[in-house]
Amino acid sequence: GWARALRGAVEAEPPSKSIHTFSGSLRLGSGDRSSPLGADNLLLRGTQLRNTAWCFGVVVYTGRETRMARNSSKTPLKLANLEHVVNRAMLIVLGTQGLLAALSSAMYCVSKAHFWTFWYLFPEGDGRTSIILPDWLGYWFTFFILYCNLMPISLYAAMEVCNFAQSYFIKSDLGMYDEEQDCPALA
Repeated sequence: GWARALRGAVEAEPPSKSIHTFSGSLRLGSGDRSSPLGADNLLLRGTQLRNTAWCFGVVVYTGRETRMARNSSKTPLKLANLEHVVNRAMLIVLGTQGLLAALSSAMYCVSKAHFWTFWYLFPEGDGRTSIILPDWLGYWFTFFILYCNLMPISLYAAMEVCNFAQSYFIKSDLGMYDEEQDCPALA
């Protein structure tokens, strides 16, 4: 019953990321006397208090304002070095493909009037077909699609097959088997 009669106020610093520092003050009752609070008086989320019969606590930060939430971040992707190299190579190939498409589109737009005169390229007339996009952009997409075989998509499939085979060998390796827990290696 006497815990319900306990009145007071806590003044704390604004939410921050630091888990090693804390400053605030605790004032009990209606008096002017306050006690300082430091990092030793702060329990972070998930902390267990042991060897203590009882204690009084006040929640200072909640939700996104907790120090644990402020320090949490998205876990980075775990990629092998080979995957980093392949991704970088794919970006270079994609950039080269875009550059070749731009160069081809520019050259075609400059010299397309010459090609209109060839009856075997445009048998139905002058060859001036209308497209929805501006000529340079429409032809850029056309050449980009034509150059798409520069990108070795099968490389990703081959890497995934190799990863699967390696994980199978790791799981099947008797040298990595834990007899105590009766558990094979996880890959």
